Amino acid sequence: MSYEHYRVNDFVSDASFRAWVLSPNEELEAFWESWLLQHPLMAGTIQEARLLVSLTDYKKVQHTKEDFDTTRQQIKAVLFSKSTSSKESKRQPSKKIRSYLPPLGIAAAISILSLFGFYFFSSLSPEVQEYQTAFGEIREVELPDGSLAILNANSSLKVSSQWQKKREVWLVGEAFFEVEKIRKKSHSGFTYSKFTVHAGEVDIEVLGTRFNVLNRSEQTEVVLQEGAVSLKGKEKHKSAITMQEGDAFAYSSCRHTFQKKQIDTEKVTAWKKGVHMFDASSLRSIAQLLKDNYGLNVNIEDKRLEERRFSAEVPYGEVDMLLSLLEESLLLDIRQEKDNIQILERK
Repeated sequence: MSYEHYRVNDFVSDASFRAWVLSPNEELEAFWESWLLQHPLMAGTIQEARLLVSLTDYKKVQHTKEDFDTTRQQIKAVLFSKSTSSKESKRQPSKKIRSYLPPLGIAAAISILSLFGFYFFSSLSPEVQEYQTAFGEIREVELPDGSLAILNANSSLKVSSQWQKKREVWLVGEAFFEVEKIRKKSHSGFTYSKFTVHAGEVDIEVLGTRFNVLNRSEQTEVVLQEGAVSLKGKEKHKSAITMQEGDAFAYSSCRHTFQKKQIDTEKVTAWKKGVHMFDASSLRSIAQLLKDNYGLNVNIEDKRLEERRFSAEVPYGEVDMLLSLLEESLLLDIRQEKDNIQILERK
């Protein structure tokens, strides 16, 4: 399990982390102490997550809206202690909250209440969420309406906090979407609710469909597998482009233009099935993939090597296998030192 990109709520929900906090054993102690030594910058996040797990085992408790409202009022009572309308409640916090708190200073109490309130907001409002993947990680995300987003490595997806009013997400990296059609009642009857993906300067609007979005290196690429979508770039006054099944369009942030491309949609989306499908792919494009998906810096010594072509199916995550196949099939000398790769022509 890769925890480098976890946030507080991710740790709070993780089974191994919760077991370490609530019922530790030698194996868990060894793992998490070793992980913290390797990731010292995560110490603050870990401390907050441990505190939240200690406060309550939320999986065993069904929080109601009344619980949330009560807690929110108690948090306000502490945070806005100068308010004349609640002086008594601030001098004497409720027993319900006090029972969770050890004897602490006012600043520490406020910190805990703030965290507790943040936790309640998150648990009761699941649509307020940001998802991230580490290098080499693929993650499935189920959105509040039942739609599915499959995040490729080194990607992030932010979900709108106003999901019930407007279905929209913001993507950095790459993701494959399977969007559910949602009907909502309007003055003229029922209508379908649009689903919008914001990817850099491009807005992708859909009703119900399956498509892939790549938003990296100042270029956004949309590949439509099923259904129909419309694309809008930075220059909103221009007419939207309507895509049909099998279409692929690339948008350049430098030129602010769309370009239609000839692409095999199955090969482009093969990553979500755990496979890299290379079909006469240039060494330059493979080097970019290694950087985007695995965090590897690739230096190709001779620029003429960049256009050498490679075809193969390689399991996702098998970087060593990929490098070996490149070496043998393209007659290269590939040298790797940690995250740095140098590619030379074989002598």
